[in-house]
Amino acid sequence: MSQTRSIDNLSQLSKNDGPKILEKSPSFRQIFTLPTLLVICSYVMICLQTIMYDEIYSLWTPTKPSEGGLGFSSYQIGISLAIAGASTFVIQILIFPWLQRRFGTMRCYRVCLAGFVLLYFIQPFVNNIARAAEDGSIEIRWVWSALVVCLLSNRVFCVFAFTSSMILVTNTAPKTNALGTINGFSQCFASLVRAIGPASAGSLFSISLNSKLPFPFDHHLIWTVLSFLALLTWIQSFWVKDLRKARREEAASMMAARDEESFAEDHREGNSQQRREGV
Repeated sequence: MSQTRSIDNLSQLSKNDGPKILEKSPSFRQIFTLPTLLVICSYVMICLQTIMYDEIYSLWTPTKPSEGGLGFSSYQIGISLAIAGASTFVIQILIFPWLQRRFGTMRCYRVCLAGFVLLYFIQPFVNNIARAAEDGSIEIRWVWSALVVCLLSNRVFCVFAFTSSMILVTNTAPKTNALGTINGFSQCFASLVRAIGPASAGSLFSISLNSKLPFPFDHHLIWTVLSFLALLTWIQSFWVKDLRKARREEAASMMAARDEESFAEDHREGNSQQRREGV
């Protein structure tokens, strides 16, 4: 009896569930609009400068202070990278969600991009502290203090930039079934610059060590280039828009206009009814 009832239920479900109409995928032109391409371009530029920074850091820290580096050993470099890695977890889990809810995605995004410009310009001056420590003028702890400030700032900016840019990339999708295409396209170009970045950063660092030009084109040259790249990324971010927020605002304005129109129509009907009653 129970088996017959369950079979009847299944047959009834199969009758009720008609053929589902698959949502038509948007065309290439509908997916890759100008706002989408601007967001992807911004994300790719962030990938380029961060991979260049990672390459420079591994070359800059063991370089002698007299040549523009810090003179760190492999052990000291490992400790500094461990500090950066541990801070990334804390920033991603605790700090970013709170600030993103408080200030919004776009504001966090642009502020951190501006922070990259200052960081890349300031960080090579840690070498001045390392030179003083090498001469015995100050203690090595001041080198570590300055370096940790730079590393923590870099981790904050990286977490905010990457997370915000991925949110913006996702929000540009006209439909959910276009997310895979957009993310695949952006990751394709991100992988390309991640392949180019280390080689170009290493070459520029070698040129910086051998440069006889005055500041900022001496051993600061690679950092100057990186700061200029970050500046271009920050300027380009002002053409980037959060399309989901724009769509919500447009929908809200349309609803408000519809409500005003409905209110005006009700008001006109009420006035005409009062005239008829007066007649």
